[in-house]
Amino acid sequence: MILTPEFSRDCEAHDALTFWQRLLSEEELQSCEPLEKLLVGCEIIAALDGVDLLAA
Repeated sequence: MILTPEFSRDCEAHDALTFWQRLLSEEELQSCEPLEKLLVGCEIIAALDGVDLLAA
């Protein structure tokens, strides 16, 4: 299967949405404020990017 740019963008958007939905509903973070959850998500993204586990 060849991924067209449109399909690829849709997958990336879906993956990002799924990541944030999972993060916001994570049991360990239920007592955290939404802004704290956002910060945790950004730190996860930065850490993954730092070890080249995220596609550019």
